[in-house]
Amino acid sequence: GLVPDGRTLLDAGISEPSSTLAQARRTKVFWALVGSIAVLNCLGTAYLFHHVDLMASGGVSGEAAAGMFVAYGLVNWIANLGAGVGVDHLGPRKVLMMGLGLFTLLTVGLPFVHTSAGVISYGVAFGVAQGIQSNVGGSAFAYYFGRDHIGAIKGFTHTLFVAATAIGPPLLPLVAGWLGGYAPALWVLALAPLVAALCVWMWVPRETGAPSTG
Repeated sequence: GLVPDGRTLLDAGISEPSSTLAQARRTKVFWALVGSIAVLNCLGTAYLFHHVDLMASGGVSGEAAAGMFVAYGLVNWIANLGAGVGVDHLGPRKVLMMGLGLFTLLTVGLPFVHTSAGVISYGVAFGVAQGIQSNVGGSAFAYYFGRDHIGAIKGFTHTLFVAATAIGPPLLPLVAGWLGGYAPALWVLALAPLVAALCVWMWVPRETGAPSTG
């Protein structure tokens, strides 16, 4: 019940939301958050599992493709820290929309990666998007639904996120097989983070600290 300067939440004029899992699941904001983070988990895992094949489809050698992981690793933890600052100042809504928008762009642009410089640029964008996903996925549910029942809420959502990561790796080559290659598959799959961003824009409250009511 204390804030960092020692005052109570009530004295500080702060009202923290408190929703049970059942209450949270009846809101649009809950499913907008779940769907968005699940999409990032699903596609992010797919791109990591099939990275060498994705790069090879653009004419990039396996050795050059490995450079992505250096850029990805360095940028990911920095982006995670930066997203935390962003969430504190802007709220999860804007930060998550940034991550989804970036993921849409990198998915559309992935078939155009043909050089080592392109691989590094892709790794940087991927690292930023995944860093945002990691931070928002850990903070958004407490932000909008409070901490009283966060264990049940996080247990439920984490199960869905694990399922999403399992779906991603087989989904990408399956869609590529249907559409005749990775490029058209990626352009179709880019609709997923774009639609998720639109859902966040429409359903997640704009007010800082505002609990969901819809």
